[in-house]
Amino acid sequence: MKKLLIVITAFFFGSNFVQAQDELLLRSEFEQAYKLYASNLSESASPENYLNMCKITYILNDKTKAKNYCKSSLNQIEKEKYPDYELKSEILAMLGNIYLSAYHNNEITLDYYNQAKEYKEKNLENTNKFDLAYLYLNIANAYTIDLNSSLADEYREKALKIADEQSGKEFNNIKSKVYFDKALIEKNKKNYKKFKEYMDKSLDYALNAGEYKNSYLCYLIYTNIAQYYEKTEKNSKKAMENRKKSVAETSKFPDKNLLSRDDDESENQSIEDILELIKAYPYDVDLNIMAGAYYTVNEREKSEKYFENAINVNPSNPYVYAAIADAYAQTYKEMLNQKEIKNIAIRYIRKAEEYAYYEPDIYLTLGLAYICLNDMYSANKNFKKYIEYSENKHEANCEIASAIWYNDYNHKYNGYVIYYLENAKKIRDLTPVYKLLLVTAYKQKGKQKEADNTATELLQYERDEEN
Repeated sequence: MKKLLIVITAFFFGSNFVQAQDELLLRSEFEQAYKLYASNLSESASPENYLNMCKITYILNDKTKAKNYCKSSLNQIEKEKYPDYELKSEILAMLGNIYLSAYHNNEITLDYYNQAKEYKEKNLENTNKFDLAYLYLNIANAYTIDLNSSLADEYREKALKIADEQSGKEFNNIKSKVYFDKALIEKNKKNYKKFKEYMDKSLDYALNAGEYKNSYLCYLIYTNIAQYYEKTEKNSKKAMENRKKSVAETSKFPDKNLLSRDDDESENQSIEDILELIKAYPYDVDLNIMAGAYYTVNEREKSEKYFENAINVNPSNPYVYAAIADAYAQTYKEMLNQKEIKNIAIRYIRKAEEYAYYEPDIYLTLGLAYICLNDMYSANKNFKKYIEYSENKHEANCEIASAIWYNDYNHKYNGYVIYYLENAKKIRDLTPVYKLLLVTAYKQKGKQKEADNTATELLQYERDEEN
């Protein structure tokens, strides 16, 4: 449980919470924390306990409960007239996060953020400086979405000023994010020299954040630098070097499938935010792909517009073609086998293969696209290339098994999940997460003896950990 508390703390204070754990945490561990916090709340309806419940339900993606717990925490503070300004500002900032991510209401988000800011600035001497700097960054992001660039710049500079005055490595994350945002602004202005200068600064600070290093931010930085070398410098060697570094960072991401549940309504609402961000950053490849993917099911013309935008930024980027192919393949699966959609997906798969070189992640994405197209033969060919070009063969086999499991809703390809996990096990023993997945796959395949044996191994591992 101590490890879990570290993870939750890191989640809300901007570091990559993968760094706080040795292995992926199962959703059940977060639910265990939920029970613990609920027990604490039943004993004492304190603002702190309500806030803890808010944080854990937020991580478990139940934003409505998170909002209600957060408001209960705020009500308790106001009812009992707590003098703790730091706690009140934390609650207000959390409400801002919830309204931004779950309800996409920028007006209410900014209202809560600004209230939190006022409380922190009133009690500046006792305010946690990292929290304040991170709050300024959140305010800057909210103003960016609101298309108020002058106020967004003002709060980025405030965050940077605090970070420059502090010595802790965690503040390098703040500096990295500020310079990353500055770089994107210069990219939008087509000032590529300044873009590269800021992006290099962002990378330097990101790599010097120690245990607070944010792998997702590093991934974005390397991706942008790779695109710069491809598009502006025409230096394919340096572009490839940075693209490989970008791919390496993705292996450190958390497995989002363990922490999230489907929420179609929330996803559909967020398209408006993506379109607003595209106005601010029209050359952002990822944003255009996301927008196109939202439209693929029913609005082909809009999809093609945003996909075309992404391709125009860099026509030789295999990741773009692979992502678009995957979006059409997913649409094919949802729309019950429309041949025209399948043909479009295959066309983009061919383009991705043309530029893929030896990029492992491309083949993983294409393999998943083929699963959606009900072509397991071609999927396996790509999965085997993914293993061939991956440095860590054990991890590659595990990732393929996990990807098949989460993308094959009917689990008709469970045999392949077992195949790749057994391959991984031949290299070295599986982690508890993958042992649990193997037990489940064995059971669904009717292999009870193998399931029991693997479950026994898992139980023994947990006993050894306890001792």
